[in-house]
Amino acid sequence: MEVLRNQRSQFRLLQAAQDRMVFKGENGSYHVLGELPMNFAHLRISLVFIPNKEVYRYRYDLDLLNQLETDKITQLLRNKFPSLDAEAFATDLDRLVEVVEKKREDIYNAQFKDVVQTSHSVTKNERSAAAHFLNVPQLLDELDRCLVACGIVGEQHNRLLLFFVAISFKTDQPLHALIQSGSSTGKSHLLKVIERCLPPPYAFPITRLSDKAFYHFNSADVTGKCLFLNDLSGLGKEALFGLRELQSERTLIHALPQKSNYGVLQTKTKVIRSHFSSIAATTATQVYLDNSNRSILLHLDDSEQQTQLIIARQNQLFSDTYTQQLADDTTHFLQNCISLLQPYKVVNPFAPALILPSKINYRRRTNFQLLSLIQVITLFHQMQREKNEAGALIATASDVKIAIDLIVPSLVINSDDLDAQSRAFLTQLKTFLAEQQRSDFTQRDIRMYVKKSKTTVFKLLQSLLTSEYIYVVRGTKQRGFYYALNDATEATDQLALKSELYALIGMTV
Repeated sequence: MEVLRNQRSQFRLLQAAQDRMVFKGENGSYHVLGELPMNFAHLRISLVFIPNKEVYRYRYDLDLLNQLETDKITQLLRNKFPSLDAEAFATDLDRLVEVVEKKREDIYNAQFKDVVQTSHSVTKNERSAAAHFLNVPQLLDELDRCLVACGIVGEQHNRLLLFFVAISFKTDQPLHALIQSGSSTGKSHLLKVIERCLPPPYAFPITRLSDKAFYHFNSADVTGKCLFLNDLSGLGKEALFGLRELQSERTLIHALPQKSNYGVLQTKTKVIRSHFSSIAATTATQVYLDNSNRSILLHLDDSEQQTQLIIARQNQLFSDTYTQQLADDTTHFLQNCISLLQPYKVVNPFAPALILPSKINYRRRTNFQLLSLIQVITLFHQMQREKNEAGALIATASDVKIAIDLIVPSLVINSDDLDAQSRAFLTQLKTFLAEQQRSDFTQRDIRMYVKKSKTTVFKLLQSLLTSEYIYVVRGTKQRGFYYALNDATEATDQLALKSELYALIGMTV
């Protein structure tokens, strides 16, 4: 036993990589090449053995769990090297099996085991500070200040709405949001800041998805998290279908043929269950309807005033190191606050009275989104809300009011026959004609005024032409066209809609 212990102590790992491991034993060095098989019934590897004081490499393909193969190689080497200690070589192989099996188990646990990481370490002092914050009377105002400190300037409604959408995975009815805005309006930055506000185990950023990616997720990958999709336009039809099925049904059942051990094709099913919130962004003016109406639609402010706020923030960031430190500290603080939130049930006594007006499109879905938003706002105020006998939180009128304030801009976008970008462009167009005291315009005129690219302006004009908000007055394709406005109806007034919804719960604007 003492001899065996000494031999085991001489066997050591020299190099470990994904497809190469090098060990040093008593008789020489052992190189394990290639990826390890994940079939635990065998352990077939490519082994390179370099004896001590030898230059030549001996290569073997063997199953380390097959005793006949290991005995055969031991005998072959003993015939080549009479001085080889066969007992020490067998001991090296036994030790090699132990180390390689341990490595394979580590790889399996890291990549294949269905483990949900939902913990975020919070110290006692951090927990106390977060609990105090969640108990302050004007919690929404304090949250808004924190989001500003994290790096979001302007976009007050959007930043609060996206924060609540992101943490809605803690409720039984998670929400989904889609930012539909032009290029260079701050979509990626907004997503990045909201993502950083979540504890790392809860945030799941995705840059690109293949068509079949959702069908090969484990349930743990899409449970208890918020998905961040930087560009929805990059998703194919199959990926969009998988996304909307997981959003609505929270289940994907993937049936595919597989060959059995006897060579017979059989249909196997894989079930992916999900419970996640999501925030996506796109520059596309038109998004597939089945995907867009499952989400709360947002449009970012691209006004000159918002541009000045962003530039001022950027200048401050490059001139003052404390600003970035403050953003990092505030982000970590919000992560602690989210970790403290418990997934309570929520009861809304105002729900029977909340009936959206008929002018709102897709009322069956938008009504559900409004109720779910009230639910997550109540959950965020859980330390200030009463509970019923069953232990569920009771929503208050202020929760309903906050939800109405945040969702009304999205309801207006949903009710509009124009997308948000085209509506904003139409508003700029009317302002241009009023300032210039003109009744017609060319593409170049409005392009110079709004300072957008020729391609973007062309697409927006085509959208307005298709919806008959403008028409061609004169001109040719070679010389260009002159356009004029139709007597188009305005979009739904936000203040009027807000007043109408307030009246349902006995409140006024």
